[in-house]
Amino acid sequence: MPVDPGTPGQGDPPRSQREGRSITQAAPGGHIAHFYETREEWLSLLIPWLCDGLRSGEKCIYVMNAARDWMEARERLSNDGVDIRQALETGRLEIREGCRDPRELTPAIEAALDAAPVPYRAIRWGGDMVWARDRVASSGTLMHFEIGINVHRGRPISFLCQYDLTCFPGYVIMDALRTHPLSIIDGAMHHTPYHQSMDAFLKALPAREAARDVPW
Repeated sequence: MPVDPGTPGQGDPPRSQREGRSITQAAPGGHIAHFYETREEWLSLLIPWLCDGLRSGEKCIYVMNAARDWMEARERLSNDGVDIRQALETGRLEIREGCRDPRELTPAIEAALDAAPVPYRAIRWGGDMVWARDRVASSGTLMHFEIGINVHRGRPISFLCQYDLTCFPGYVIMDALRTHPLSIIDGAMHHTPYHQSMDAFLKALPAREAARDVPW
């Protein structure tokens, strides 16, 4: 199967964190996968990523499905000086539950982009992908969400998808690597070596789905 390692574009992060750019910074059109195993690992990236966006004048949208997780994140954001009530009431921060159909995502993204760059300089769109286990029919459907995001490269919106390695089978993680040009593993950002072009990924996906005996 041909693998497209991806071509770094203008504004892309460096090949790893050791080259000096903070992983909480967001490049226009960037699409990053973050893989974690504990809730602390999840929060240790999410909180500074949100704080950096809010303090930079960006609109932040985050998708999750667990009230407990939001309360924990809310407390951490407050401890870092974020006025949660003000951010939510003004629309600078939105917490969403996620779409069921990939066709719903494009109009949602376009609606968010209608507000950029005025009054916001850019949009940050992230999610704890565990939400998809309850709302999306199959891992293949989730990957249609993921591969479609890559068409927004260079626009004033960036994406962070956080995957709990304890909640997803290995083939879902591999598909996540194939659909994300950038990935954060063990605290370092890399250009994903397994990343595929949209055409190559969509061509191979049906055969992989057919070989699985469960939706996820």
